[in-house]
Amino acid sequence: MSRASASAPSATVKSARRVMEIFELFDRLQCDLSLADIVRELGYPPSSASALLHSLAELGYLSADTQNRTFRPTARVTLLGSWFNSAYFRDGALHRMMKDLNDRTGETIILAVQTDLIARYIHVVQGSNPMRLFVQQGAIRPLAHSGVGRLFLSRYHLEEQRKIVTRLNANRHPDERYIDFAEISEDMKRIKKLGYAVSADRVTPGAGVVARFLPSGDNEQPMAIGIGGLSEIIRTRQVDFAELLRIAINIHLASIPRAP
Repeated sequence: MSRASASAPSATVKSARRVMEIFELFDRLQCDLSLADIVRELGYPPSSASALLHSLAELGYLSADTQNRTFRPTARVTLLGSWFNSAYFRDGALHRMMKDLNDRTGETIILAVQTDLIARYIHVVQGSNPMRLFVQQGAIRPLAHSGVGRLFLSRYHLEEQRKIVTRLNANRHPDERYIDFAEISEDMKRIKKLGYAVSADRVTPGAGVVARFLPSGDNEQPMAIGIGGLSEIIRTRQVDFAELLRIAINIHLASIPRAP
């Protein structure tokens, strides 16, 4: 295999990642962005960023304002996921719920999905309190060591949990600690009993989260909503936050069918 062909997949993956990071940046900043903005925020080479932006514009995913030299996503981006998890996003109910929780707590509100062996934060409303937790949209968390990750892990049967933990241990980095299945399974029991997950100082020292599942139908991808904050606040208010999440879900997402 030639050197060029061997490196092609890596270049393709890099381009795909950059495309998604550009869309996530638009979602995070929620404003028109120039080439200079993209380069500054994401650290891309100007030539690469320019080529990606103009390619996305040609494909109809971005619109270009030639006078101001800025770009913004088009309705085509919004429609990409309209066939899947539509009940969550219909009429903006989920975004309103996250904003409502943010207003009520001043803490960071996190929307997460499971991707194989990780939990990924796909949307974040940053906290407004003077002392708050900042969470990067698109951040990933380990399935076994994070609060949101363990919430996802709790939906599996015991033997499936054991298989997943075996995979995690087999694939762990040498610097990562071994996962004790006995400790994991005890936490799974607590999560199922309480209906929510709590963690503090587990992934990031000084930070924690309280998380619940969103309601889902048979064909919906499981998603979780969490309130993230400083560890001391999470420990002190975990019951309050869990109840706020339950109430918010019932108010804002009442029309979404639950899986039997």
